[in-house]
Amino acid sequence: MSFSAEVKEELSKINIFSNINAVKSEIYGYLLTVNKNNNKIKFLTENEYNINRLNKLLNKLKINYNIQMNGKNYLIEFKKNDFNFDIFQINSDDEKKAFVRGAFLGSGSITDPIRRYHMEIKLNEEKRKRRINEKYKLFWNKSKKVK
Repeated sequence: MSFSAEVKEELSKINIFSNINAVKSEIYGYLLTVNKNNNKIKFLTENEYNINRLNKLLNKLKINYNIQMNGKNYLIEFKKNDFNFDIFQINSDDEKKAFVRGAFLGSGSITDPIRRYHMEIKLNEEKRKRRINEKYKLFWNKSKKVK
């Protein structure tokens, strides 16, 4: 298992389920990394712990979803209208951490600190890049956009 996968597995075990705003913030972080069309949100992963995490988050908010196997990958799908939340509703430190955790779990990678410490979160759309960069700056003031 890669270092990045180990970190994601460990992060997926953090219990935030008593804080509904942290749950929403983490889901929002995931949403910045997923495929969206007009009506549906789709998240694809090969990691069982990752799909289980998103499953628990959606259950906590009572959002209906469907999970399917697509080859070796898990696909979770739900209606876009079932989740109303905005990045600017994220205020507390716990909510900010949950947001970054969701984005990292959705499409992030991290290198082993023994070699060099580096974290990336891959986002396809410019609007998504700007939004997550806004939140990163609230933590570290060192985030940057790579084209």
